[in-house]
Amino acid sequence: MKQNLKNNEDNEYLCVCDEAGDPLYTAPRNKIHTQGLRHRVIHLWFVDEVYLYFQQRSADKEAFPLGYDITCAGHIDPKESAQDACIRECKEELGITLTEQQLQSIGTYYEEMMISNGIDRELADVFLCRFPLTFCRLNDEVLTVGKIKLDDIVKLLQHKQTDCNFYDLLKPQIRKLNASDIFLHEPAYYQWLLKAILA
Repeated sequence: MKQNLKNNEDNEYLCVCDEAGDPLYTAPRNKIHTQGLRHRVIHLWFVDEVYLYFQQRSADKEAFPLGYDITCAGHIDPKESAQDACIRECKEELGITLTEQQLQSIGTYYEEMMISNGIDRELADVFLCRFPLTFCRLNDEVLTVGKIKLDDIVKLLQHKQTDCNFYDLLKPQIRKLNASDIFLHEPAYYQWLLKAILA
């Protein structure tokens, strides 16, 4: 499976963009990451009144393998809108069909992260789906999906506790996670996200 995933990524072309997110030209995904070229992605978080939903990434992912990350995320294809990318990625990763009306845009977040083969410079269009995630049919990129209490995430960010419960939706189990398991992006990203969620 790892080889197949790598081949798909090598053949994927993405749009390199300027600081405003406007397209400049297309380039292979591996070149975008090895050369640290700015590109657009979507982040889609499922959230309800109590919980924020996370996926556990597969061991084959080049960024954060086995980490607990955004419910659904992915690159925006050339000529694809951010909303269309959200709907496509959610269907591919989670087996859930969304409509544009179910997506709440909370803005764009720029981030630079070191990954195994270079620097990932992302302009992320971030969206919320404000309803519980009760069903999913995962593809090979996702190991499982679960939820963490919003209160626990706030306390972890404030260093008021050291771990939290991850309630797995696919297996009847609760896993203990610490801050390094779930805060895979910079702390400012989660503070910005929580401010929008709790507004």
